[in-house]
Formats: sequence, structure tokens, C-alpha cells
Amino acid sequence: MGLNLSALCIVDSNKKEQYEILQETIWAPLAHFGIPHTAFDMTSGNDLNDPLLSCAVIIFAQENVLSSLSPENGMSITKAIAAGTGLISFDPDIHHLPESLKYAFGLRTTEEQTHMHVGFFDMPESTTQAVRTIDNEHYITYTREIEFTHFNKPVRVGNIVEIGTDARVLMVHANSSGCPALVVTSFEKGRAVLFTFSTTVWLKEYFGHGGGLTDVFWKSIAWAARKPFTMFAMPPFATMRVDDCSGTNDRFRWIDTVNRHGIIPHCSLFMENISRTGSLALKRKYDEGLAEFSAHAFTWNRVFYWKPESPEDHTRGEPLPDHELRDAFQKIDAKFSEWGIKPSRVFLPHFGEVGQNVLPFLKERGIIFFGLQMRINVPFNYVVGGTNRELMPYFGQGGTLDKHPEDPDFFVAESDYTTLPKAEIDLKVAKDEIKEPYQMYDFLWDWGRVEVDIEAAARHASNQLKLGLDNLIFGQINTHEQNIYVLSLAEWENLMTRIEEMTERYKIMWKNWEYIASYAADRHETRIISVEYDTATRDITCNFQGRSKQTLYIYVFRDKGECIEYSLHPVPDFEDSISLVIRE
Repeated sequence: MGLNLSALCIVDSNKKEQYEILQETIWAPLAHFGIPHTAFDMTSGNDLNDPLLSCAVIIFAQENVLSSLSPENGMSITKAIAAGTGLISFDPDIHHLPESLKYAFGLRTTEEQTHMHVGFFDMPESTTQAVRTIDNEHYITYTREIEFTHFNKPVRVGNIVEIGTDARVLMVHANSSGCPALVVTSFEKGRAVLFTFSTTVWLKEYFGHGGGLTDVFWKSIAWAARKPFTMFAMPPFATMRVDDCSGTNDRFRWIDTVNRHGIIPHCSLFMENISRTGSLALKRKYDEGLAEFSAHAFTWNRVFYWKPESPEDHTRGEPLPDHELRDAFQKIDAKFSEWGIKPSRVFLPHFGEVGQNVLPFLKERGIIFFGLQMRINVPFNYVVGGTNRELMPYFGQGGTLDKHPEDPDFFVAESDYTTLPKAEIDLKVAKDEIKEPYQMYDFLWDWGRVEVDIEAAARHASNQLKLGLDNLIFGQINTHEQNIYVLSLAEWENLMTRIEEMTERYKIMWKNWEYIASYAADRHETRIISVEYDTATRDITCNFQGRSKQTLYIYVFRDKGECIEYSLHPVPDFEDSISLVIRE
């Protein structure tokens, strides 16, 4: 018997307001996770029974879609779950869950208010502006802290007032009701996950993907789905970015420390500040594959990708004249040649400023990966502080793995902690976790410049890592070298140790940024079309289209008791298409 290991997403196109947001709430993230999926429209008139038993997981993908299901649909879905198909409900209208499913899961729901009156403290109980994780020993929430997550705007919720003995509450609504916000349960051979808050939470104006909840989104699917289950997602890669590097204080001894923790940093250099002894240290790290290097600027005040109004005024500027630009690149080429180092193909200019006329010079040198969501021909004050809604996977929030919208010859590979939802940033400021939001991408900006707080800096850095990993983009910790030098080497070692301890629940694969960017760019050119599982031979056949110049990897998830585990399987380089058979 063959099984289709895809997701079946149930929608209703007649409910236009909810249907029209599916690209942002469901389709874009599923594509990024590499989960093959098909939509079943309840208005189509087709028989829902046909695809139910062959899919890996059923997803109620749209708000108010539960009210479109008939009792007969409910019975068919219940039978499919009993046979092993998984279920995810993103519909908060939980009261309209088919009675057969409520009975199977031991749920009792209500449309009435519970506990507190509507409007008490200006928070109607049919909405919530926060949820709280209360259980982080389950796979879905294992890497989360017992903490609140705050939304920019209230979202509608449904109320479960009783759960079955096999159910488990992982999150609750922080709206003075304490009702379940995220419930996991099972029925016979199948598993189910119920979200009882609105799908509007996945819109950026409310909270959005990439902002700090996407981990529970994809882990719910991976946990509930029939196994084996595959995802063609980014592996848990991570790296470190350090700007303004000169090696002034210790000739880059700080790199030795991060190397001991497995980290391969990207060092963006002030080229004319590097001494002879400093360049020898860089050469050693380069030859050993323990660091990579890019040209940030000549010095702090002398840039060569853009001409600001002055070294202090970045509100205005213009492209550097072509002849000056040509001379600058010749000097940079000569420096790297003298040192015996090939520069990284990741582009990271000082102040994030780049003129249009720089791009041909970069292409000539194979420097085709942007490390920032930078705009072209725009001064620094207008480069930062916003996101580009065109950029995938999450419309500019949480990071970017996408072609640059102004020149598709360049690929943006960025994990971005500065684009958290406004409610979360405001809370961090209120709790004194950060002091200057626009510099929150640097984990030492607040805790290593004037006041040294190793614990606070480690928490900030680990949160950077966690967000990128949870988003299935890549983890990245960021700072400036001058902030590192405020610390002693002992403090720097302690900081790296604490970061490692705070992320111990993650499986991190430390890589250099160029490798991650190159991997992401090739993965962007490929997609997984379908996955079939032969229950007799236990062969998994994955069908891909596109092209890749390097080996990519696909996740294969398997059940391990109530938990799950995964392995990564290589996908060889290919052109046009490839069918990969994975044998258990």
C-alpha cells in the first residue's frame, strides 16, 4: 500500500475574508517548511473522503472552516485519525468542531464567556492579546520557556472548558480566562493539535510568522503527522556575525574562544586597520576553516560602497564616483591577495549602505549574497528600522531567504532579530532586557558597552539564535568587535559557555555564513513536489523539481513514544528533477 505523505488543507473559498489571507497565514510557511500540500475547498462539491486516508495530516487551515463541515465529514475525519492520520486545527471556532471529534478527544466547548465578564479590564474574553506557554516538556514546546507571548492586537479565541484524559494543554490564553490556547491529544492511532486562537495572529499586523510562534506552528504539524513524515526545510544551521573588526586589542584571540564552542564567525573587516600580526592570525583561521572575512570598510570613517553626507551624517548620501569605486576595489583586492585570503561571498557593508554602481563589482568577484535586507542607493537612516513585505519566507519578518527584489542576481540570507513584533519589543524595553531597540541585533550593545552583564548578554544572544532556528531560517548571533573588547577573555569565555547552556535543547549545526547562504540559495531554486511511502517495502520516495549545485538535506521524522525524532538525508545535486528513495 502506498501513502501520500502530504498535508491536506481544508478551506472554504466562500468565506472570502478568511480565505484571502491564506497566502500569508498558511501557504507561504508550508512552502518554506518544504511540506507538500493540497487544498480541499469545501465549496468544490468533491468528496472529502477520497483524499483523507492517504494524506499524512489534515489541516483545518482557515478560520470558520469548521462550521462548513457536515456531521458526515466529521465522522470521516474521525475515522481517518483513528487510522493514523494527523490533525491540526487552526480554527478558533472550536465550538463548531464536529461532535464526533469532540467525543473522540473528550472535549467540551462553549460559546459563552467563562470566568470574567466581557470588557473587564477592557479585555473581552472572546479575544486575547497574549498566550502563555505552561508546559515545555512536550516536543512542540520543548525549546520554549515558560513565558508569555504578546500580540500587537487582540485576536479572537474559542473556549474549551474540559479536555479528555489523553489531552495535554501546552499554552493558555492570558486573557483572565486561563482557557487552553494550544492542546495536543490523540485518538487511537492518530494525533491532533488544536489551536484555539485566530489565524489572524499569523498576519504581521497582529503578530506574524517569524516573530516568535512559528516553532509551535511547524512542530505541531511534524508531531501530529503520520510517520514517517518529511520536511524539505533548512537544517538547524547557525553562525556568528561580528562587524567592525580590526583585531586591535588581541589580534583576534576572541576567535579562538568562539571556535572552542564550535562557532565559525563571519568577521567584517576595517581593512586598513589590520596589522601585519593581525593579518597572520586571519590567515591561520582562514586556512583552518575557522572563520571567514569580508570587507566592511577601509576604517570607521572611510567607507567605499557609498558616499554619505559626512562620516557622522548618514541621513543623506550618494553613490561613490565610478573611478573612486574602481580604485577602492583594487585596494581591497590587493589586501586580500597580500594576506592570502579569499573574501567571503557574503556582502556586509558598513552602515548597510550600497550604491547601485557597486553591484557589478560584487558580481565580478562572486560576492552575491546580501547579509542584510539592505536597499540600494539608500542612506543608513532609511535602510534600517523596517521590513520589506515582498521578502520570503515571512514577508520580511524574522529574516530573509530570498532573491533581492531590486536585483535578483543577489540572494538575501539574513536571520533578523530586530523585526520582532512591536508588542514583544515594547515588552523587552519595559522589562529592561534591551535599552535601544534599533540596536537590538547586537547582543552586547546594551550589556557590553557601558554596563557589563554576562547573563543578560547571553540571554539576548541565545534568543537571537533561538528565533532563527525556530523559524527554520538559520540561527545567528551578532555583535561588534569593539564591544567584545570591553570584556576580558575570561568574561568572553563565560559568555559563550552561557549561550551554549541556554540553547542546549537545540541541535545546532555551526557553519560559516557563506555556506549557509549558498545552501539557502540552492534550496530556493528547488521544491519538493510529492512524497510517497510504500508500507510494504518501507521506502520513502521524494520527488523534487528545480536545480541544486550542492548536496541538500531533507528531514525524516519518526515517532519515538510520545515524542518524535528526525534524521537528515542527503539530496544529491541535480538539474530539472530528481526522485530520491530513502530506505528505513
